[in-house]
Amino acid sequence: MIDYFFNIESCLLYLILFPAYLLLLFIIFKIGKRKIEKNKIAFYGMFMGLSNRYILALAFLLFYYYIIVVSIFINSLSYINLILLFVPIICFHIISLSFGRLLIDIIQTGLIFLLLYSKTILYEYIINVGNFWYVMVLFVSLCMFLFLYATFILIKRLGFIVSHSKYIKAAN
Repeated sequence: MIDYFFNIESCLLYLILFPAYLLLLFIIFKIGKRKIEKNKIAFYGMFMGLSNRYILALAFLLFYYYIIVVSIFINSLSYINLILLFVPIICFHIISLSFGRLLIDIIQTGLIFLLLYSKTILYEYIINVGNFWYVMVLFVSLCMFLFLYATFILIKRLGFIVSHSKYIKAAN
């Protein structure tokens, strides 16, 4: 039971920064919407014309990506990290009403957690047993794969969000 509270304490930074992050992203896009409506075009490119729902979905998607990238550099995992991985992607699908891909993303997130756990095991092996070159190559390759896979998921979901922009629909 005491270990559970120590794990919550290690995730306190996430719990504090996430609402601030959502608020900041929401404010940036709301200011950008006003500029666009007044024909003062700022650099918002493909994110012009998104509804508030998709802006919030974008915030959850970016937070999901942030959690994965930070987890690549942190070498300890717990049940709290598992929850922090699943909650943003589930909230993304609920907010964007894309329930068809929810099961696939849950499976992908489970795979990412298993890969992060494998990375942690390799790190512990390097620290406790020995620093062998082939284990280091495997560790670095696994970290690079995790980063590229998370980036691929981010790009695919960004494509889904951008496809709901009114400017993109008008161009088609």
